[in-house]
Amino acid sequence: MNVAGHLCDLLVPGTGRLLLGQPVSGWGAIGIWAGVVLCVSASVCVLGFHPLRALLALAILYLAFEILLFLERPAPRPVRPNPGSALAGALVFVAVMGVGVVGLLGRWCVPVVVDGLCGFPGYLPGEVVLALRTDYTATRPEAGELVVARGPDGPFIARVVGLGGDRVSLSGPSMVINDAVVESEAMGTVRMPENEDTHPDETRSLRLYREDIGSRSHPFFFKVGVVLAPLNHEVPGGQAFLLCDNRSTSIALDSRELGSLPLDDLMARPGMVLWSWRPGGGFRFHRIGAVWE
Repeated sequence: MNVAGHLCDLLVPGTGRLLLGQPVSGWGAIGIWAGVVLCVSASVCVLGFHPLRALLALAILYLAFEILLFLERPAPRPVRPNPGSALAGALVFVAVMGVGVVGLLGRWCVPVVVDGLCGFPGYLPGEVVLALRTDYTATRPEAGELVVARGPDGPFIARVVGLGGDRVSLSGPSMVINDAVVESEAMGTVRMPENEDTHPDETRSLRLYREDIGSRSHPFFFKVGVVLAPLNHEVPGGQAFLLCDNRSTSIALDSRELGSLPLDDLMARPGMVLWSWRPGGGFRFHRIGAVWE
């Protein structure tokens, strides 16, 4: 029975103690381990701790916890196995983890799934970006700032280029705000790694530019030879004009398609890449923790 207890503790620390009829030790271990997992999750969601380092720290803590449980002195007398208590402990642990993680994400964070090429190659299709919730009605975003906005099919990431009262004019990679030409500099042609999802139609002749809006300097991309219809737009008060960083893509989701968005629709500030899936299968581990500004 001790072997079964150790096996249960390997799955959820503390459930083996409950199985062996040691409720004080079992529920204490479950409570401590749940607190550890929630604290590590909070360090990623709220403090921006690198997710792979968080997993490594959690693995080390798990091993230490298991060693302590294994070395714990057995009960002084034979006890009657209690599988119902062990199952209840496992269910409580899962419930606490579910409520805790959902609470962290709901209160402080927004997971954004990159679907499409609006941010390519800064953000790649299939990536999950962790964004920190921000009240942009209380603190207006700055021009040039990346934000997460509500879209027709869910949250999306784009860059603020104009706020209420601004006049924005676009013609190819050139942009004029309030009759002043936005300074930009061509930085060269984009070359993606051979083992990456290259999307040849997007990367062929794709150039990187650096642009200055106000006090901010940021990159954007535009393909050589692409001609887009000129656009002139005056941003209504209390709204923002958003552009994706891959401005020449044919499937851009930003204010050119949606129009200016109310500040209420800006919901978060994008942070690091939490996970990166390849649409064709597999993972991009090197992208985890990446930040695009």
